[in-house]
Amino acid sequence: ALMGCFILRSTPKQPPSYGAILSNNNIPSASNQYIVDGQLQQNETNGSFGQNFKIYLKEVGKLLKSKDFLILCFCFGFSLGLFNALTTLIQQIMCVRGYTDNDAGYFGGALIASGIVGSVIAGVILDKTKRFEEMAKICFSVSSIANIVFVLIQLQNNDKSVIYYSILSSFFVFGFFGLPLLPICMEMAVECVYPIPEATSTGLLFVMGQLIGVIMIVAYPKVASEVSTDSIVYNTIQTCTNNGGDSTNSSTTTTSSTPFNSLDVLDFKIPLYFQCIFQVIITIIFIVFFKCAYLRLRSEREKFAEKIL
Repeated sequence: ALMGCFILRSTPKQPPSYGAILSNNNIPSASNQYIVDGQLQQNETNGSFGQNFKIYLKEVGKLLKSKDFLILCFCFGFSLGLFNALTTLIQQIMCVRGYTDNDAGYFGGALIASGIVGSVIAGVILDKTKRFEEMAKICFSVSSIANIVFVLIQLQNNDKSVIYYSILSSFFVFGFFGLPLLPICMEMAVECVYPIPEATSTGLLFVMGQLIGVIMIVAYPKVASEVSTDSIVYNTIQTCTNNGGDSTNSSTTTTSSTPFNSLDVLDFKIPLYFQCIFQVIITIIFIVFFKCAYLRLRSEREKFAEKIL
């Protein structure tokens, strides 16, 4: 926020794309032109709220008619929702296997830190190759495999060695290939539906991701099975309550027989299995049926060629 106080420009010094160059030179470009009822019209953003809202609804209507965008929106929405659900419920998912809240923090940290590194590397590669579709399909595939590996390994209780570091590694790989899908899919959304503004397309992507994330966060605990208080898992393994597992890991102690920590002791095996099934199906759909048209790149190349000619 403090750094934002020193930003005095609304646009970068160097245009990020050829479309921005056309806009800076006041040359009409396809990014502000729309076909309405068979006629080419300019998109004027300084009209009334009603006029702008009608333009927005027309843009949304065009997005919903695009098969590629619908596939991208659903697949990306599931991936973003899965990321949100895991980062929210990771402690509750792992505590029943004997992992502490510190362990859950390490898993989440590995997920995010590796994702940042992966996003930087993916950005460098995409700047040079512009192969958004191929990179997205690779990331979808590898992140799905890493997530399935995590679900299978977490069925084993924490052994503080092989199992622990295997889960940590699966989170690292999942984040490294999963988080770069965020910028990649945003770019592909623009390419698929150009000249519709990126704010509309990427906005719908995030709305879908948040909706699916909310559904997952609410549904997972309801579908999960409750662990019996008489079981060995509840009395000797789980760390969800401070009367189970290693009591030395709890920062708060109480003399009452009622656990201070009120996390429900739930086994998330069933929702995680369904998560893997859905993720495999979505990955297959994305790999087989999604085709990026690269409309923006094509338009910029055509205009650049016309200018040279």
